[in-house]
Amino acid sequence: QAYVRRAYPLYRQSHVQRAMAMVLKAIGLEPQGRLNDWMTRAGLWFLRRRSAKLAAEGA
Repeated sequence: QAYVRRAYPLYRQSHVQRAMAMVLKAIGLEPQGRLNDWMTRAGLWFLRRRSAKLAAEGA
């Protein structure tokens, strides 16, 4: 948890966007498009939420 608390804030939109593109390409979908944009926003939301929660807990 301590690692995640320190590592998650370092991820930027470009990192998450590229990761989502790799996932989409691996399952045979278009890696650049609306689905990627949506997944990137969801991924960033998750990372920020989880990071804030862990920081508040003092992990």
